[in-house]
Amino acid sequence: SLLVSIVLSSAHAEQYDRRPVVIYVVQPSFPREMSKAGISGDVVVQLTIAKDGTTKDVRIVRSSHKGFEEAAAQAVEKWKFHPATQQGKPVEVIIRQLIEFNLEESK
Repeated sequence: SLLVSIVLSSAHAEQYDRRPVVIYVVQPSFPREMSKAGISGDVVVQLTIAKDGTTKDVRIVRSSHKGFEEAAAQAVEKWKFHPATQQGKPVEVIIRQLIEFNLEESK
């Protein structure tokens, strides 16, 4: 299984009554060419968690290797969250998420 650490980093987390909580995670597939080459790595994605808990506006902030970017983005687009709330109402929030592709743990 692939190691994906869920680390929500929001610059303005203190303004929310409740931070977003991930409730459904799709693990990214380890790109075959990276696996064959024996390459591990990571990707930081930025995404918006909508008021309904779906993700949108997923973009790559940085990656250790371009070969991991598409797999990371495709997986995160399918994630679902309990949205953040502000004064008891769901609000959109932009977060950054680290996705780690660890070859040792993918075997």
